[in-house]
Amino acid sequence: MEPTNRITTKHIVIAALSGGVVGALAAFLLTPKSGRDTRRQLAGYFNDAKNTVSRVPEAFKSASHAAGEALMEPRA
Repeated sequence: MEPTNRITTKHIVIAALSGGVVGALAAFLLTPKSGRDTRRQLAGYFNDAKNTVSRVPEAFKSASHAAGEALMEPRA
């Protein structure tokens, strides 16, 4: 069996998210703010991200349910 080198949507999403994280980290490290201000700002971003990530499973569940209902509706 030959290995496949397919680029999937999952790979693209992971690469985009990784690039965003690395870019944001570089921006914070190179910004001319004090360490205390930068740490506070980072803490705020991490708290926002944590809250957003905690809502993801429910969002996927809702989207999956809506897609299932849309597929089951009779077509006109």
